Amino acid sequence: MMKIKNLLGIICCAAIIFSFAEIGFADEETMQSNIFHYTVSGNEATITNVEDTQENVIVPSQLDGYSVAAIGEGAFGGSEKLRTVEFEEGIKTIENMAFAYSGNLISVTLPYSLRTVGAHAFYQCTSLTSITIPGGTIAIEDMAFAGCSSLTSATLPKSVNAIGKDVFSGADYLRIYAPVGSSGEVYANTYRIGFEELISVTVNGETVLFDQPPITEYRTYRTMVPLRSVVEKMGATVDWDPILNTAGISLNGNRILVKVGADFIMVNGRAQFIDTPAVEFNNRVLIPIRAIVEGLGGKVVWDEDTKVVNINYAL
Repeated sequence: MMKIKNLLGIICCAAIIFSFAEIGFADEETMQSNIFHYTVSGNEATITNVEDTQENVIVPSQLDGYSVAAIGEGAFGGSEKLRTVEFEEGIKTIENMAFAYSGNLISVTLPYSLRTVGAHAFYQCTSLTSITIPGGTIAIEDMAFAGCSSLTSATLPKSVNAIGKDVFSGADYLRIYAPVGSSGEVYANTYRIGFEELISVTVNGETVLFDQPPITEYRTYRTMVPLRSVVEKMGATVDWDPILNTAGISLNGNRILVKVGADFIMVNGRAQFIDTPAVEFNNRVLIPIRAIVEGLGGKVVWDEDTKVVNINYAL
């Protein structure tokens, strides 16, 4: 089991230590399902502790028939093994310190059902490089991602209307992606954090989720999106040649080769010149979306008012 007592030993704030010590759930029976320990109130479960035995964890929407509504204080805290965590839909709250000091955590996929990210929830998750807050989330509390020194991108949707103090303190290279006029933009301006207007992408009407948001290449005003997220949403497969620094994309008999930095792509064996080469950004390959999608037989429509790239593809 994750050593919450050891975690408490490195927390300097006496008030936080006191709050942890008082949490005993004495009036509630603690149950266990697989690696998850939880308590129940009504028909809803709160995960209170997670055994530190797995690198990749999927947090289920139900445990023994109870709907999982919350990740309790310190439940994943101080993990030494955890690298990725993905939440099924239904979880509404990630409580204070839930993942604090999990230094090897590199990827978090949050659910649309999420409403609140608690104070210090991901404090000192020093390997976390990006975070996408899903639409529907309302509040991010004080220092939720403080000390995440590797964090370079945070996507904040329009639904977030309450952002606490020093949420991203210590993330010196962070860039916030959010709608213009949103709380995310106000926060970025207040704390002098780099800001870029959020661009969304849909494939056949379904929103594509990104760990690195699309960016605008301002020399050519082309939208650049993470390659794998879009084309896999279309049903394509992607392979990567690290020696040639080239991605191969295959879909329904179409084959595209994309080389980082090249001013052309190969579409079914023929060179097609592009005005904006693929780039490496935040350890991901970003591509000019229109050229790739059209090469795979799809269509791209840009909605200037909503800042949405709509991709239509006949499956």
